[in-house]
Formats: sequence, structure tokens, C-alpha cells
Amino acid sequence: MNQIYYYTLQEHLLAVILVSVWLIILWKQLRQRKIKIHITTEQELKEYKKLKRAGFWYTLLYLCFGIMALTYSIFPRFIYIFIPIAQLDKPFVNIMGLLIMGLALVWIIIAQLDIDKEIFKHSIGLHSLSPVKLLYYFERTLIFGMVLLFAGLFTTISNFAGLGLVITSIIIYLKLFTVPKGPKRMNKLWVER
Repeated sequence: MNQIYYYTLQEHLLAVILVSVWLIILWKQLRQRKIKIHITTEQELKEYKKLKRAGFWYTLLYLCFGIMALTYSIFPRFIYIFIPIAQLDKPFVNIMGLLIMGLALVWIIIAQLDIDKEIFKHSIGLHSLSPVKLLYYFERTLIFGMVLLFAGLFTTISNFAGLGLVITSIIIYLKLFTVPKGPKRMNKLWVER
């Protein structure tokens, strides 16, 4: 019974990884309309570079989690490399991780559909936000879905490497998207929705 459970968990994890690759990477590549970024101020250039840097870090984090999930699904005897947390390797915890990943996939789908809608509005001139502010909004919603996905992956395959990656992703997200206090707030690009 227990062996069957782990085979099913490995198959589900592999399916989630494949679906998330399609949702995060391929959807962006297959998008019909693209938004053109025209940077007019030094502040917009700074924010644009910051978003690109964050995108790079999240791509690296996603790659690390992908390797971890593939190792767990295809080569489970090598999972010890990531220093497993045996106390969290329980069916209930693993199922909660799969549910969190399912929620993350739904969030990412909604974010991608919202991005497509906003790009369409911008392309026909119905949007008043600057392209950099739109990009900021897009990245914030999509990256939050990725943070949820990372948390679900960590919950499913509980190990110290995954914990470190989740903490890193949360720190990057908070550093990039939290509203600063005091006079710094006026210098940032914030999208009010």
C-alpha cells in the first residue's frame, strides 16, 4: 500500500512539473500579443532592470525545484542529496503539498489570463498605465504563483534544500514587491489596483 502511494505521488509530482513548465515558460513564449516596453525615465529603467534580475533568480529557483522534483519522481533513491526531513514525510503532509501546488497552478492560470487581457487592453489603447507599471503588475502576480508552487513542492518533498529555496523565494518576493515605509515610497513604481 505504502509503495503504491509513493508511485502515485511521484506521478502526480511529475505531472505538476510538466503542467507548470507549460504554464510559466511556454505560455509566455506562445503569447500572440507582446507588450512593448518604452522606458522614459531613469527610475523606470532601474525598476525594469530590477524586475529582469528577479525574473532571472526565479528562473534559477524554478530550475532547482524542477531538478529536485525530477530526482524524486524518476530517481527516488538519490533524494538523500537534498537532505530529507523525515518527520514531514507523511501522506497527509504530502497531500497538502499537492493541494497547495494545485492552488498555485490555478493562480498561475488566472495570472496568465489576466496578463493576456491587460496586454490586449494595452495594445488597443484602453490602458492608462505605463508599460513598466504593467510589467511590474504582471511579474508580481505570476511570481506569487511561483512562490505558492515552491511552497507546495517543499511541502510534498520535504527537505532542507527545498526549505532554503522557499525561504529565498519569499525573501526575493518581499524585497521586490513590498511597499517601503516613509519617503522611499515616492521613489518606487507602485501599481494601484
